[in-house]
Amino acid sequence: LMELLLLLCLEQIRSQKKLLDENTPEMVRLAVKRFIEQCTSPESWAYKQTSFAADTFMLAATSRGLQTCPMEGFESQQAVREAVGLPSRYAVPFVIAIGHEADPPAKKSTRYEFSK
Repeated sequence: LMELLLLLCLEQIRSQKKLLDENTPEMVRLAVKRFIEQCTSPESWAYKQTSFAADTFMLAATSRGLQTCPMEGFESQQAVREAVGLPSRYAVPFVIAIGHEADPPAKKSTRYEFSK
């Protein structure tokens, strides 16, 4: 259902000649045009949206003292799905490695301690 709604929205945007009026700044016109061109399928749109959630996840992990490393561009998404037991109906836009740093830096923070 979500894919259908996205396709209908994108088609409606593409078919309208006056999506933006003459008062719209050129920078906004170019940004909207580029976004529409890049979202050629529901899958490409979903990959972009997944990146926002991944960024929030990595920031939250870092705030808890964990290190993260996003990885993408696999030769075989099927191999990744099999490795983690993910059904074939799901795509894998990227994988995030997470854990504690093996050799934490010896240098302490240069920030001052908080005092009241």
